[in-house]
Amino acid sequence: MSRSPASPETSPLVSALIPTYRRQDVLERSIRSILAQTVRDLEVIVVDDEPSPMTRQIVESIGDPRVRYVAHPENRGLAASRSTGVREARGLFVAFNDDDDEWAPRKLELQLEAMHAHGNDVVVHCYERWVKPDGSERIRRIHLDGDVHRLLLETDMVLMQTLLVPRRAFEEVGYFDADLTNYMDMDMNIRLSRRFRYVTVPEPLFIGHVTPGSLSRSETGRIRALERILGKYPEYQQDRRLRSRWEYRLARKYGAIGDRRGWRRKLWQALRLNPANGRAWAMFGLGLIAGPGAHHRTSARWSYWANRIRGRASAWTS
Repeated sequence: MSRSPASPETSPLVSALIPTYRRQDVLERSIRSILAQTVRDLEVIVVDDEPSPMTRQIVESIGDPRVRYVAHPENRGLAASRSTGVREARGLFVAFNDDDDEWAPRKLELQLEAMHAHGNDVVVHCYERWVKPDGSERIRRIHLDGDVHRLLLETDMVLMQTLLVPRRAFEEVGYFDADLTNYMDMDMNIRLSRRFRYVTVPEPLFIGHVTPGSLSRSETGRIRALERILGKYPEYQQDRRLRSRWEYRLARKYGAIGDRRGWRRKLWQALRLNPANGRAWAMFGLGLIAGPGAHHRTSARWSYWANRIRGRASAWTS
């Protein structure tokens, strides 16, 4: 679909949303990667999660009427910022970027082509390119096709930054859960995949930068968020094997913070739900000998090499 660039008086084809919080050093790069899209009919909504004169100055200095600045009166978190962006959006479709990341120039063009080829009633995903501070890169290829609800109940690996979503989807599935500080992408993908099919553009159109100060990697926060998600959806209560897998992962996270009691409780839950969970038995024995931290370290290596063998992970290359 070819249309002229949106003006303040017209509705754009795509609304690109960038939540930000005290990341002025990288924000302009993110905005300009969106303005450099081959699709010109778009708006960029920068949601400042606490008013910052410097952030507002960066947005206004770009001098493009397609870029809008919205601010929360106080810090409310990433999920609330994304929801604010969706509510402010005027486009037919919504796409997300983080303030430290970029899009390849044809991201929207190729995703819109895939969207229109499937009747505008799908969520369009793409591959990812990740760049480390030393300049090394890797490509992450996750391919989603059709009804992927079960798959997205099993994984937290699909990022909102890789998606193009019909704006009306959020009227159907709801906004981001403001009580989640982690796993909000997993939570939203579970809800979207209940209603929409997914298709994938097999090119790395999202460019992620591994930078300090990104979304918190606190295991304690991840534990709280994941337990909330497991309690929200009946699918996790109805499928014992599926729930066992996540209880095992929670045990690993408890092991990472040295919480022996939480580690033991979650492993037992994983085994009670699925006594055939051989990995849980192995990690339970190892943890009794070497402590719960050994579960975390060994399981991380196990997952890495399993993914390498299945071809689902890529090595870093210069």
